[in-house]
Amino acid sequence: DAKGSESPAYEDLEEKISNRLAGIDGRIMAETSCEKEKEAQELYNLEEETMADDKGRSPRDYYRRAHLFDTSAQIFTSLIHKDDNAQQDAPE
Repeated sequence: DAKGSESPAYEDLEEKISNRLAGIDGRIMAETSCEKEKEAQELYNLEEETMADDKGRSPRDYYRRAHLFDTSAQIFTSLIHKDDNAQQDAPE
């Protein structure tokens, strides 16, 4: 099992990523446009940090990147839908 053979450093990084993504997702749903831009930048920085921390050679590296990008996509998609709904609900 590729996951079982990885070092504690990988597990720590996985937990750090998951915690930061959960925090970003929770905050981003209740924020203004300016604050959302800051959260989007934090997501981008997290993606960059993740890619810098691995060598892209281990199955764990691929899994971590896939998890991060999938979660980021879900967050951005929910933002788009939230903004679309807000515009539809706005009085003309």
